[in-house]
Amino acid sequence: MKIYCFLIIISFYANSVLSQDISSKEIDVVSINNFFRTHKAYILYEDEVKELYKNHNSFFWYKENQTSEFAVLMYNATCKIGEEGLPKEIPYQEEIDKLFKVSKKMIPKKQDDILLTCLYYYYIDKVFNGLSIDKSIKTGWKLPRKRENYITSLTLTSDSKENLIPEKKLLFNQYYQLKSALQKYSKIDLAGGWDSIPHEIKEEVKPNDVSDLIKDIRHRLFIEGYLTNDSKSKLYEKELEKAIIMYQEHHGMIPNSSINNALLTSLNVSVKERIESIAVNMERCRWINPEHEINYIAVNIPSFMLFYFKNNELVFSSKVVVGKEMNKTVVFSGILKQIIFNPYWNVPSSILKNEILPAIKKNPNYLKQHQMEWSNGKVRQKPGDNNALGRVKFIFPNSNNIYLHDTPQKTLFNEEKRAFSHGCIRVEKACELAVILMQENYGWTEQQTIDAMQHNTQKMYPLIKQLPVYIVYFTAWADTSGNAFFFPDIYKRDKVLVEMLFEQVSEK
Repeated sequence: MKIYCFLIIISFYANSVLSQDISSKEIDVVSINNFFRTHKAYILYEDEVKELYKNHNSFFWYKENQTSEFAVLMYNATCKIGEEGLPKEIPYQEEIDKLFKVSKKMIPKKQDDILLTCLYYYYIDKVFNGLSIDKSIKTGWKLPRKRENYITSLTLTSDSKENLIPEKKLLFNQYYQLKSALQKYSKIDLAGGWDSIPHEIKEEVKPNDVSDLIKDIRHRLFIEGYLTNDSKSKLYEKELEKAIIMYQEHHGMIPNSSINNALLTSLNVSVKERIESIAVNMERCRWINPEHEINYIAVNIPSFMLFYFKNNELVFSSKVVVGKEMNKTVVFSGILKQIIFNPYWNVPSSILKNEILPAIKKNPNYLKQHQMEWSNGKVRQKPGDNNALGRVKFIFPNSNNIYLHDTPQKTLFNEEKRAFSHGCIRVEKACELAVILMQENYGWTEQQTIDAMQHNTQKMYPLIKQLPVYIVYFTAWADTSGNAFFFPDIYKRDKVLVEMLFEQVSEK
């Protein structure tokens, strides 16, 4: 909200600054070209800078030889860019700082005004657009992106402030919730963070046990805010148990209150690493259109969960199984158009070649034993209780050949990390999701949907109310109170994004 207000105020001042021409000297193309010869870190904004001064060729950021209130407002915001999960240092920081500390007798130079224009563009681009589309694709993100042209907010083609800054929420809601979480963890970091707990657990520690380890874990949870006080007790009592269960729920673990090596490994992740995780997921939020549909299904790969939202309110959730490391589930979006009851499973060519055909060579009865058959030169599995797709399949056509489906292998949903599939998404409560969608689209009762799944004949139903489906990759999430949730980086994508996000600022 503060960012939104900042931009609106900037729009107001932008119009008032237009009439303040402090110099008869024009900022022409020659001046701009000379500037970029010595300020190459801002070369990305060269075209926009030339467009700005083509329409307004005098000083933009100064009033009576002093930086304007508009300029000071913008400068103060850039000084806090670290609060947006971005590198605190910006190109030519020392040179910029000097512009706001100069004597009133100093007359601003053309390159000073151009530098402040570049600083504005840099801030808006980094905070609201984020990394380039090409870079986001390199991290495995294939959701469509809409890069807002906030840079045109300073192109003086209109006297209306509404046209300079669009009046809408500028980023995906989750961005602001993660920003609150970032503030919390940054304060912890400034206070010294937390120490690693040097213990190796040979036997799980359970409630009512007494141990030095319990004292250390108690202190660690207190620092992060899972306990309101640190009693320094070595007894594993009820208050600590509640805190551990909450910690496990917030870190993608099965909440069982046991203190084991997995819990210790998680607790020993440094606060700086948690801050990096929040920052990279704030960056991912920049890649999502804030004006997405209000009714949609979302699958978050690292949390192994599916969510169904209606009017932006969560109405249904389910555990899911996603693709394993060598068969990664793709990050993309589609439109859910069909439900198929009692589906055939058309075996993909890769699985046929690598798994089915070798199995047939070893066992000539393999197809019959697995209710499979040849069909038009390919193998498919017949509908039934043992079908790999279970009793229902949800189709959102896409080039990745990925869909949501039921499964007969229910035990896998009891696992903490559920990356076992060949890329498609197995839904634990697929039948319950089908009940909801059939009621919404056809007015069916729960029993009608259950009955439809008790046959061995495939039947397809097109959805009257088609739904967007978003497959996303967030390793950190925050609720409306700024409480952070962390999930395993199963496809090891965070490190690459951290390197892109915090690469060394070059001023050459």
